[in-house]
Amino acid sequence: MDEPHMARLLATLSGQPRSPQRNPLSPQPSSDRIVWLDLEFCSLKDHRVLECAVIITTCNALREVARKNWIIGMTPEQIDRLVIGGAAATFHAAHSLQNGLVDACLASETTYEQWQRELFEFLTTHCFSGCRLAGFSPHVDREVLRTQAKNVYEFLDHKIIDISSLDIVQWGLPALERAARRQNWSPSSHRAMSDCEDAIAKLKWYQSWLRDHMRDDTTSHDGVTQLYTL
Repeated sequence: MDEPHMARLLATLSGQPRSPQRNPLSPQPSSDRIVWLDLEFCSLKDHRVLECAVIITTCNALREVARKNWIIGMTPEQIDRLVIGGAAATFHAAHSLQNGLVDACLASETTYEQWQRELFEFLTTHCFSGCRLAGFSPHVDREVLRTQAKNVYEFLDHKIIDISSLDIVQWGLPALERAARRQNWSPSSHRAMSDCEDAIAKLKWYQSWLRDHMRDDTTSHDGVTQLYTL
C-alpha cells in the first residue's frame, strides 16, 4: 500500500476527519497574480462606473488566468443626466456614444450592487490580498475603486504597475525608441476589456524587445553600448 493510501487509512482508524480533496481544475487563489483592471466611468467628478473589465495574469510569464467584464445597466434618464449631460459630456459624445458603451449600458441588466459583489468575489477566487493593480494610469482606477468598491481598493496592494509610464524606458536608448515608434500603437478604444488587453500587449512587447537585445550581463559596458547602437 502506498503512503497516501496508508495515511488515509490511519486517519480513518484514528477518527480524524478526512481533508476535502481539491479539484485540480478549480481556480485557486495565489500571490503570483497581476490584476489588470480598467474602468469606464461618468467623469472625474462623478465616479459612477459604467464598465469594468479585469484580466488576471501570472506575474513573470503574464499567462492569463481568468478574465471578466461587467457593463452596468442604466436607464435612459440616467444616461442623459450622468453621461450625455454630465461633467464629461464632450468626452462621452466623442467616445462612449461611438464605441457602443452607451448602448451596452442601456441593454445591460447588471446592477451596481451586483458588479460590486461579483468583482470582489472574482478577485478573491483567483488572488490573495496584496496583488498589484496594473493598466494604463491605474492610479485613476484605484481612486475610483476607493469610493465605488472600497473592499476591492483595500484588497489590492497600494503599489501599481503603470504601463503608461513604460515609455520612459526609451529615454536615452535610441534603438528602443525607434523600435517603439515602428509599433504604431493603436489609440485607446475607451472600452474596458480592450484597454486591459492593450496594456498587457505593450508590456509583453517591451519584455520581448529587451530580452532580444540585452545581453546576459546587462550591467556591462558592452551591454549598454549595444542598446545605444542597434
